[in-house]
Amino acid sequence: MLIIRLMKCILRFVIYISLSIKNTLYAFFIMVKKVLTNVHKLVCKLCEKVLLKIYTVKFRYIVLAYLIFFLIGRLIALREDFEHSLIHQIDLTIISLIGLYMLQYLHETVSDTRNLMLGICPYISECLGKLNEKRVSALNIILPIIPVLSFSNKVFKLNYIPISATGFYALFMAASAFYIALVCYWQLILSTKTIYTLARMDYNDLPFVYPNDLLEIPDWIKRLTDIYKRTQFSFFTVGILFTAEYIMLMPDNIEIIDSNGNINLNLSFDFWSTWIVIFVFIIIAFPVFWILLKRLYVMLATNLSKKASQQLLLLNINPTNDVTSIWSYYQMQNTVLKFEIRLFPKRNFYPLIATSVSFILNLAKLFELLKLPLLGSTI
Repeated sequence: MLIIRLMKCILRFVIYISLSIKNTLYAFFIMVKKVLTNVHKLVCKLCEKVLLKIYTVKFRYIVLAYLIFFLIGRLIALREDFEHSLIHQIDLTIISLIGLYMLQYLHETVSDTRNLMLGICPYISECLGKLNEKRVSALNIILPIIPVLSFSNKVFKLNYIPISATGFYALFMAASAFYIALVCYWQLILSTKTIYTLARMDYNDLPFVYPNDLLEIPDWIKRLTDIYKRTQFSFFTVGILFTAEYIMLMPDNIEIIDSNGNINLNLSFDFWSTWIVIFVFIIIAFPVFWILLKRLYVMLATNLSKKASQQLLLLNINPTNDVTSIWSYYQMQNTVLKFEIRLFPKRNFYPLIATSVSFILNLAKLFELLKLPLLGSTI
């Protein structure tokens, strides 16, 4: 189909050439515009097919593929081993599998919630439908390319991996894991934008089913909250694994302090920039992001409480004649006021633990490079 369109464009170009120079220039620009438009459509359709295949393929097939990659890596290591190669393989394989699982989970949950809301609240269904469209756009595949190429270039420049079959295999595993993680993070940002839109809705427009929604949190909010809980656990776990992976890649002979006790200014900018980015991104940005995201969910639950309270006030209850109704009314009102608490009933300490572990790993490596024997450790 694309070849036929290109042939038509070239044919029109030839016709305009036979007419005049002015028309030739016009034909050239028209041809270029149509070629770029067709290429853009082709790329978008190809990316959509690839992403949908990743989202819908059986996860056991993905596990099988990574098992084959893992065995290939072990065979390469038999000829030319790499320090901590087995740990690197396990670490990067887990990161990749977590990322691919989360992509499939997001697709399934968002699609199911969208279908659930079709007959209940078309606006929420439309928002989730737009989220699904963005999740299969070409930007999901194109956006991570530059950071991954930059990461790969810096790994080679810093001599973290050898230029050999083992090194190229390690780079492929690391780059693909980083790529998948970036795709997940981008889709989390898209999901956060959707939650922000829903949290900003007027509570009068929120769907409400009496009496089910008075006593139980609606199923669609539960599903969206499950996305938050699972992705939070997954991202903080990946943060620990990435921190450990980068620290293991760093050679032990790096001298931050020279023989005179001064800071070694000869260390490349790439060394400091990559380490600082990992430190800031995982230890500072992650917790802040999840705190802000949780507030959006609480805002959504608060709006639902307002809607439930409004519906509760509309009930015709005669407080002077019906004691049971009075008791039921205040019981339901008390339940409604606790929607925000019931959405997150338990305090989750895992983000704090994961962030602390990442911080300790970085600190231990820093002490080791500073050659502080009492505090240092070999990682």
